[in-house]
Amino acid sequence: RYERALIAELGNLLRQRAIGASLAELARSSCLMACFRSTLKVVHPSSTTRRFDKELLAMDVDIIMTGLKVAQEEQLKITAKLVNDDRKEPMRILRRSNPVLSSPRGSPAFDHTTNSTDNDSSTNNKHIPPPEEKNQPFGLSDLKQNNRINGNDSSEEDHDTLDPNYQRGTLRYIQNMEASQTSLYKFSSCLPQIIRSIHARAITFAAFALSQEELGQVFSSNNTRGVAGYVLDCVEECIAVAAIGMKEGFDHLTELDVAKAVQITSNIACLQSALPRLYGTLMRGMCHVGILRADQLEETFRYADQTLKGADKKCDSEVGAMYALVYEICRNKIDNLINFSLQNFNWVAKSARKLPNAYCESLIEYMKFAFTSLSSMDDGSRAGLHFSCCGHIAERLVILLSGRSPTAKKLNINDEDSQFQQQLQNANSKAMMDDNNNLDEDILPPMCRIDAFGLKNLSIDVAQFETFANSTGVPQLGECFNELKGLVNAMLDKDLPLLLQPENEIARRRKYPYLNLEKVYNILEKYVGFGLGDKLIRQSGVKDYDILVLEKKEIAQLMRLVKQQLEANN
Repeated sequence: RYERALIAELGNLLRQRAIGASLAELARSSCLMACFRSTLKVVHPSSTTRRFDKELLAMDVDIIMTGLKVAQEEQLKITAKLVNDDRKEPMRILRRSNPVLSSPRGSPAFDHTTNSTDNDSSTNNKHIPPPEEKNQPFGLSDLKQNNRINGNDSSEEDHDTLDPNYQRGTLRYIQNMEASQTSLYKFSSCLPQIIRSIHARAITFAAFALSQEELGQVFSSNNTRGVAGYVLDCVEECIAVAAIGMKEGFDHLTELDVAKAVQITSNIACLQSALPRLYGTLMRGMCHVGILRADQLEETFRYADQTLKGADKKCDSEVGAMYALVYEICRNKIDNLINFSLQNFNWVAKSARKLPNAYCESLIEYMKFAFTSLSSMDDGSRAGLHFSCCGHIAERLVILLSGRSPTAKKLNINDEDSQFQQQLQNANSKAMMDDNNNLDEDILPPMCRIDAFGLKNLSIDVAQFETFANSTGVPQLGECFNELKGLVNAMLDKDLPLLLQPENEIARRRKYPYLNLEKVYNILEKYVGFGLGDKLIRQSGVKDYDILVLEKKEIAQLMRLVKQQLEANN
């Protein structure tokens, strides 16, 4: 009677203290009760109480699920803390190699002091994984960045050029050589700690679940994998919440710049790369401690592959979300630069520039910084962001140039113009809504007026954008500006009045394949034409640049000509 009362009291005490307990406390209590039950079996081997000591079992029938929930909550908290304390900068690779966790010295499996081994030994050891590094486990030590300077692979020969700034002994040469010799990992300092926390939490949960099994806990009949199945579920969920915690490790979007967002993306991708080695280590460990049973071996390994694929998909989903976030940060910064620089910009230049406008230089400088921050990403993602940023700039400038402005000057060509203007307004509004449904409401509206010299200056900006895009080394990146380039060049082409004739449609499409007549009409609508006096005054400047300059009556004729073709196509 005393023994039964003692067991009931211990069971009630554990149930009360289990509320709000950590996973380590649950594991310790389960191991303690398993040891206590084993001791009672030794002290009182013939006691009938052994048949009724269910109080020694779990706090409730869902104890395993409770442990899973606690493990997820703890993993999310520790991940958030580590990410919050992280500087979000790639780790440097120390020149001295890190000690490895390997078998004792002299073991043929991990003896790297000899240059060759026997064929039998190599055959037996080919399935043995390489040794784990102490501070970068599970293959993290292999995730290194390529040495890049300005987006290109660097070497000593690259800097030994005829340029005096890069000759041997100069400060620029020394700085570039130091940068090229600085090796970096793809991940920041928080990732190894996060992976070790997942590993430690998996071990703790395995000890907890194994103790519950020893206490007599009956697992779900649907789980044919036993304790190992629950351990694998715990690992998969911890990986999922760790990826989410890394992605949401900031309070506001304004706290992130491109470099930090890219580093978070790279951290999640590196976690994804470490999953096979992590799962392999856990499966070997469960085999060693006897959690995997012979009758459940094949089923458990199949389930391990299934959970590994599930964890990989969840990491892949978070990487995709972070990729979209990086593009959003770049897009917002580009929009802010365009809005700030072109808020009150006067496109009626009346004279041509020899250098690009200030907004063009500021956008290129920002893209240089942003593209340099993408070095830790894979080649496909990096090229995709290059195209996204350049494409967004080109799209904004196309809308700025050819979008229909509500304050644009309307020309009275004939009595039917009002109906045509309304139809064109509706078509342009629908097209702009389709193309820009993701843009902010305070986006800069299209320009109201522009002249020939404004178009000439814009063509210089487009050429500068195209030159920068081609200098990045990303193939076909300059083609992002093809539509903008075609619009500007067409409006500066002296043959434009002939090309707009209906009989020259094939020639126009051949010379300007991206030219859209609706956009040409919108540009003509806001085109500031020269009067006879203005044209005589600027005659010399126009000849110097060999560009098309339209008079007001010529603008009206071209608008009528374009309108007829648009109506015929509709």
